[in-house]
Amino acid sequence: MKKSEEVNSGQFEDELKRKFIRVQPDESFVKNLRQKLSEKSSTSLENSKKYLYTLFLILAGVFSGYFLIWILKMIFHPKHRNGISKIQQASR
Repeated sequence: MKKSEEVNSGQFEDELKRKFIRVQPDESFVKNLRQKLSEKSSTSLENSKKYLYTLFLILAGVFSGYFLIWILKMIFHPKHRNGISKIQQASR
């Protein structure tokens, strides 16, 4: 190799020092980050009880629907006390 193509290590390091500026991190940030990473903190999940509310709404809808159908059947299909319907009485 020719000497002009060879790279001087000292020159190379000086060039890198000029191009890359060393940054000093904030000490409080580093300390806070170290504490967060090294501490064993317990993680808990929030337990939502929304499923009970949803279940209550579904059951209330089912029971109210059943009750409404029962009332409508009683209104439109009444039976006499002796078990004979109005249609059978009319045919006599």
